[in-house]
Amino acid sequence: MQDSSRTVYKKQYDRAQIGGRQDAHNFSKTLTMQDWVPTVVNPADQQSALEYYKFYLHLGVWVISLILSMAMNFRSKKAMEDNSLSAGGSCTVECYTGISDTSFIIAILGAVSTTIGVSMLLFGVAWFPAETYKKMPLLNTTITLFTVYGMVSSYYTFMHAAAQPSHGYFMLALFTVIFQTYAQILLYCTSASLNVLMLPRAFLPSIGASIQFISAIAISSGDFKAQGGLDFTKAQKTIAWLVPGFTFGSLVLMLFIRRSTRHVGHTGMEGEMEHKDIGNFPFLRSLVLSPFVAAGMLGVYKLSFMTVENSDPSAYMFALAGALFNFVIISVVFVPGANAFGMLD
Repeated sequence: MQDSSRTVYKKQYDRAQIGGRQDAHNFSKTLTMQDWVPTVVNPADQQSALEYYKFYLHLGVWVISLILSMAMNFRSKKAMEDNSLSAGGSCTVECYTGISDTSFIIAILGAVSTTIGVSMLLFGVAWFPAETYKKMPLLNTTITLFTVYGMVSSYYTFMHAAAQPSHGYFMLALFTVIFQTYAQILLYCTSASLNVLMLPRAFLPSIGASIQFISAIAISSGDFKAQGGLDFTKAQKTIAWLVPGFTFGSLVLMLFIRRSTRHVGHTGMEGEMEHKDIGNFPFLRSLVLSPFVAAGMLGVYKLSFMTVENSDPSAYMFALAGALFNFVIISVVFVPGANAFGMLD
């Protein structure tokens, strides 16, 4: 009887979920191909050699993206220093004019953000099986925010590197943005196959807010200047910060409202979490939609002073991309029963 009890306990322990967490040894079994645990990086139910390879592929893409991001962003200032001038002061074919301290800070923040996001993703894969992860919108949203900002930051640095495509640093920047973009889309696709809660409404606003956040930093620091090389006014700088602020604020409100509007129900012997469509709460929904609309309108006004004649070509590019993303978000959230945007989860 004692041996039998130990056997039962062992089986229960192997399948235990403590506080919703899957034991880490299950992750190590997946890594060593001893057992299969569906995770967010590969939610396939059936075990096969192909699924293991996909699992390693997804993890590998993120690890390579992290390494490239750190190499690119931490080296950005040194790589693009004005150190390729000839003795006569003329610029050679591989000459960069350098980047500002603000641009370097944006690059460093991108590398750190990517590191945090990838670390949290590995934590989520190690501790949470697919069925548990899909019900954790806060973890998924946090991972998305950090990794998306890291990707957008790399794009910003890449635009500086593209000034001299014959330089070796340009190739490093190019491969970094390619790997980070693919890693981000791959994670989105695997998460979408699980129907992870709040996935689209975390992904799209994160991109828009990241673009506008970097733009606001550059405007406030003077990296982005008005037409004629003049500094922007205080009012214009304030508007530049309000755009990402409203977008990020809506995202936070979504998280809070979703948690506050769901309730616990019971079906049979098991309890299951249920929650109502946010459309059933029109006053709360208006709190979510209003900042998105405000960000969109202010983004359009921002384009009026972020013109194509700006001294930095990336200034108008970031302003235009941010405004477009804001209206993509608005066009989705105002669709009645916008399940594609996660309004029903």
